[in-house]
Amino acid sequence: MPEAPIPHAYFQKQFMPLAEAKIGIMTHAFNYGTGVFEGIRGNWNDAEQQIYLFRLKEHFDRLRKSCRIMRIEFEYSNEELQSIITKLVEMS
Repeated sequence: MPEAPIPHAYFQKQFMPLAEAKIGIMTHAFNYGTGVFEGIRGNWNDAEQQIYLFRLKEHFDRLRKSCRIMRIEFEYSNEELQSIITKLVEMS
């Protein structure tokens, strides 16, 4: 049976195993819930051996809007986000 892949994160502008992505206990988002997130669905096509990520642009637009509302600086373009997410999916 193949080994399960190690989950990875993109944290502080680098890819790393999820277990190594640490935040401080005084982080504002941790203590007060002042963070935003998006969940992105991916569908596996067995015939093509490929995953298809669903409506990335719409997810990015909502993420950006949520960041604006929370006054969180957001520095990534859609192309950068797509590249990061694609690499994370490949690593997992």
